[in-house]
Amino acid sequence: MTGEFVAEVDGERMRLKPGDSLLMPMKVPHRWSVAQHSHCGAIHLYTPAGLMETEWSPVAQSEDPKNREARKVEFEQHGLTLLGEPLSKEEIDRIL
Repeated sequence: MTGEFVAEVDGERMRLKPGDSLLMPMKVPHRWSVAQHSHCGAIHLYTPAGLMETEWSPVAQSEDPKNREARKVEFEQHGLTLLGEPLSKEEIDRIL
């Protein structure tokens, strides 16, 4: 919708601009991050319905390294697997 994102799906990185779309299949390692501005907007659709309708604790949203184990546990409680760290600024900046 607005702004730019960088996504990595199964090891392939790409920059997403307004109007772009991306399919991230279940059980395929993926991660994404805002590319430039802190104010971006996107529409996320999930199937099957219901999995993402839960509320995440502030710990799960925190990128503080000391919270990594708590984040991993919360992901597992929702049937998800936390595979790695968010994309770093350096990784984002390398994607044209």
